[in-house]
Amino acid sequence: RLGAIHTVEVPLVFGTYGDGDAGTRLAGDTLRAVAVSQAMQRTWAAFVNGEDPAWAAVPASGAAPEVGTFGGAGDPFRKVPDCTRQ
Repeated sequence: RLGAIHTVEVPLVFGTYGDGDAGTRLAGDTLRAVAVSQAMQRTWAAFVNGEDPAWAAVPASGAAPEVGTFGGAGDPFRKVPDCTRQ
């Protein structure tokens, strides 16, 4: 209903998607939100702790082979071809 918006990831990263207020309006309070939130929290925590977040860094120039995306159809985290640099 809201479409693509900035900061939609915040309630998923911090686990506040079920607050009944802004978090729920942004991310929903569904089993899918739980799965995506857990995947985001694991990945962000790995990155913050210097661990591999499960995808390669995007180079300053040239195309990256893939990017990580959360909330894709059928999977809370998946890698997809990077079409933004073509």
